[in-house]
Amino acid sequence: MQKFLSSICFVVLALSSQWVDAADGKPVPKGEWTGILEKVDKAEAQGRDMKARMVISLINKEGKRRERRAIFFQKGTDRRLIQFKAPASEAGISVLIRGTSVFLYLPQLQKTRRIAAHVKNQPFMGTDLSFDDMSSLQYSKENEVISANEKGELYHLVLKPKAGLAKPYIRLEMSVRKNDHQIAQIRFFDTQNKEYKRMERLGFRKFNGFSVPSKIQVKDMKSQHRTILDLQDMQLNTGVSGRLFSLRYLKRDLEL
Repeated sequence: MQKFLSSICFVVLALSSQWVDAADGKPVPKGEWTGILEKVDKAEAQGRDMKARMVISLINKEGKRRERRAIFFQKGTDRRLIQFKAPASEAGISVLIRGTSVFLYLPQLQKTRRIAAHVKNQPFMGTDLSFDDMSSLQYSKENEVISANEKGELYHLVLKPKAGLAKPYIRLEMSVRKNDHQIAQIRFFDTQNKEYKRMERLGFRKFNGFSVPSKIQVKDMKSQHRTILDLQDMQLNTGVSGRLFSLRYLKRDLEL
């Protein structure tokens, strides 16, 4: 359902011991590759709407931790709104995602600005997530599968961006749960073929028949800095209004 959960973000359940190496496992017939990825997109889009509280932990390689708190709203697959509540210096900062467009409201300046395409791969507010990670994403539309294996309860897919799409990665290695086609882990590789970021999902829970991760970890493999998103008070299909996802709502003090 969610890029920010997925994606917003976007992301892992599997531990390293569960990871399916590209050379291991039973090959999946090529004719099934695209179908698996389309099922991943469908699993990410489950539910009409969602809202939750978020505790965002920023942890450096020495283990020093900082925390931020925010609330999160989503409607459909292409509209998301995040508003920070703490610390006080960042309270009121809001991010609106509509499709591939991202808007940032800074209450100190009382200004809303659209995030330009060329900076969407920059870190967002000190986290290990980029603006691009937070935007709407359908993996089957933006990537093609170049190999697929299965081992135990996981599929392992290797993806590359489709021709003509500018992406910061040249390859994604994705671990997918067989039972619900939820993403368990994604590894991002740069133009030097080095893993530069890893996204993990943990603690899947059932809500109204939907499987949703309650914790998301994103790790910068070079700096060893981590961002952990803990999702609390999650609610699905509560009738979140579409009016919430407008520029004027960015300036309002919102509650779940």
